[in-house]
Amino acid sequence: MQKIQPWLAVVARLGFAAKGTIYVVLGLLALAFAVGFTAEAEDLRGTVETISEQVFGRIVLLGLAFGLVNYGLWNAVQSGWDPERVSTDKVGWGLRVLFGFSALLNFFLAAKTASVGFGWGWGGESGDAAVQSWTARVLGWPGGRWLVILAAVIAAGVAISLVVRLVRGKFMDVFSEEEMERAENLLVKTAARAGFAARTIVALLVAWFLWRAGITADPDEAGGMSKALATLLQQPFGPWLLGATAIGLMAQGLFIWLMVPYRTIRVERSTEGIRERWRRTVGY
Repeated sequence: MQKIQPWLAVVARLGFAAKGTIYVVLGLLALAFAVGFTAEAEDLRGTVETISEQVFGRIVLLGLAFGLVNYGLWNAVQSGWDPERVSTDKVGWGLRVLFGFSALLNFFLAAKTASVGFGWGWGGESGDAAVQSWTARVLGWPGGRWLVILAAVIAAGVAISLVVRLVRGKFMDVFSEEEMERAENLLVKTAARAGFAARTIVALLVAWFLWRAGITADPDEAGGMSKALATLLQQPFGPWLLGATAIGLMAQGLFIWLMVPYRTIRVERSTEGIRERWRRTVGY
């Protein structure tokens, strides 16, 4: 193995810093909702808008937007070029597909974050309203109910993939354990486990909302992250359950932050030229 081009490693690490920050702030706002400091749960839009209201908030948002663009670029490279050669089995190919979707999502989030940073606002509907609006449109299409159910299955698949990554422990393969102290190694593992668990809970709830919307043909049953967090609060021992999930989201941010100094970014040595790699990747 040889190290990847330095500029791409910098792109990846800038992306990790921005993505980790988003998760930490999202978790903090969820914790504030759990203990009653705020009246409603915040999704990604609410998180970005809350940051914009702070001192130098817009400057911070522009920095985060730049970082998210970098994260999206790194995901795009992971999906299109597979520099770390993960596609050795079906799970690896599935990861490359997820990397592609993640790239698009992060470019979208970067654009929205920059828009708020420049004072133009997020634009459009908020998380839950947007999910319900799109669900209503899809339900109006021929076979729309099945498409919504398919979306629920995909969301459940994301949750399952998080569980698989957690059980297999492969997330540690990208860290250089030689450079980490034993306590830091334990911190990475603990943060990853708590973070993946929290994301799994949210993904399963979103999948359940979409499933209900597809079965009942009622778009109001659909919802995103803010509805998932609000639903947790409504359960028995809700504040504790939501609080634990919030801490898990912050732990996910810490886990991503720890990628900045410790993640090993490598690529297999290859004699292929760009044309050969393009053909291998794209298929023609």
